[in-house]
Amino acid sequence: MNLTSEPVEKRKGISPRDFYRDYMQANRPVVLTDLLDGWPALGKWSPEMFAERWPDKTFEIDGKSWRLADLIDAVMASDPANPAPYLRNQVLKEHFPELIDDIRPESGYFHPNWMERSYRNAVFRELFHRGSAIELYIGGNGRGFPVLHWDGYHTHAFLMQFYGRKEFFVYGPEQSAFLYPREDCPNLSHCADIKNVDLERYPLFAKAKPDVFVLEPGETLFIPSGWWHTTQMLSPSISLSCNVGNRTNWAAMRRDLVARSSPLNRIKASAYLSAKGLLCAIQDLLSLGI
Repeated sequence: MNLTSEPVEKRKGISPRDFYRDYMQANRPVVLTDLLDGWPALGKWSPEMFAERWPDKTFEIDGKSWRLADLIDAVMASDPANPAPYLRNQVLKEHFPELIDDIRPESGYFHPNWMERSYRNAVFRELFHRGSAIELYIGGNGRGFPVLHWDGYHTHAFLMQFYGRKEFFVYGPEQSAFLYPREDCPNLSHCADIKNVDLERYPLFAKAKPDVFVLEPGETLFIPSGWWHTTQMLSPSISLSCNVGNRTNWAAMRRDLVARSSPLNRIKASAYLSAKGLLCAIQDLLSLGI
């Protein structure tokens, strides 16, 4: 398959308010090249740092238990022919609370985030608590994210690169018909390995045109609600992600959340989330003017 490179725009010096208007509200992806400036993690975090500070910490990856020091050795030796296991979607605060002071998630670019507001409904409270958590990813050259997807419940995502380089493949929502969403989980594609798709089985995939670009250390990719993406690492890599929901994507989030509710609870869930969304919108208008 011939991948057409149409790089996502890279911006520097844009204010949080302009970012909200031009990208979050417009549902357009962008790479922010200076959002991480001044974060202690940038230039401090490295694979060696994790191996030295937490050598015996263990993680379960693909059914196998790994000591972090051994995993880092594999990551540093990783290549496309023999890629190392990928430590991904690990909640930073749960596993490495000592590193929280190295990041600055209070940045205005990540707000408003209605997922961080209080919820009486226990199901949504737990879901949003987990969904808005900062997650850590450590991987090696040649390893990629295991599936082409858009983030669950139509949340926006910020992908922050602190060490190494990642190649991204991004498809707009209008290309969904070419990407064969799974029937059981429509935010996941049947075409997991986009470089080796069976075009006899999935012929429309040949029409898909991704934006292809490299995320460099210090850069942050904003992936809007409903945008398909996957990635492959070009070197040992350390990154973080977080998810955001607010007025710009709440309608889609609400539809997804209600659809996942039990039939008996859908009317109640829809009413609760509609009321919560209205309350959050009023709070934003009063406090932020948006």
